[in-house]
Amino acid sequence: MKNNNAKIILLSLIVLFAVGFVGTAKAADTSLSIFPSTLTENAGSQFEISVVANTPGNKICAVEGTLVLNNLSCESITVLDDVVSQSSPTCTNPHFLIGIPNCTISDKALLAVSVKAGDSAGNASVSLKGVDIIDNNGKSISSDSNVGNYTIVLQNVPVKPVTPVTPVTPVTPVKPVNPVTPVTPVTPTQPAQPTGPENPQQPLQASILSSIGNGIKNAIGWIMSVFGRFMFNIVLGILIILILLVTYLLYLLFKKEKEQTETKEKK
Repeated sequence: MKNNNAKIILLSLIVLFAVGFVGTAKAADTSLSIFPSTLTENAGSQFEISVVANTPGNKICAVEGTLVLNNLSCESITVLDDVVSQSSPTCTNPHFLIGIPNCTISDKALLAVSVKAGDSAGNASVSLKGVDIIDNNGKSISSDSNVGNYTIVLQNVPVKPVTPVTPVTPVTPVKPVNPVTPVTPVTPTQPAQPTGPENPQQPLQASILSSIGNGIKNAIGWIMSVFGRFMFNIVLGILIILILLVTYLLYLLFKKEKEQTETKEKK
């Protein structure tokens, strides 16, 4: 009888241990996840991640934890609308305590986090610390979480082909211009002294004498060529008489003109 009681007690302990183990294993599957868990982003780019409660059939009513960013800068943290934030996280203090109205047995997004990658290539990550997942009885059923790992790469910017530079044809140096020999200034010539305007009205006497002289010269030449020396002497005598006669006539003419001039001056 005692052996039967001992067997019953031992079997009960085994059943209780098995039930407790199954319950613990089921609760252990509950965790907080960073989504997406892997990602490749360009250096300097901004992107978003989410904190999600994974509840494979387990009822959870509240979660707690703190975000940890590695090689990423926090831009903003937003608590989603269908949960209640009892301790709102910020970029300077990323700790959160969030209640889920009416609890949930389905996976649920809790936070939206905007982060920015650094300017250099490398690895970055987002993790959680101090995780506590609470069920409807107020008991902690899990503290598990995963890590989001991200690869930061330099953005592939297409290199613009370099346009070859056209060689510049060297400019032929300009030959220096020979200096211009200064022109010797021309000494101005003295203007010719005016001789005075000619009297357009020459004296009547000069005109007559000139005509008589030319006539005599021509006559002498003609006479000598026709009549010879003897006749020339005769003709010469006649001419002398004519000259004397003409001279006398000119004298009378000059005298008359002089008298007329004096008469006009007196008037």
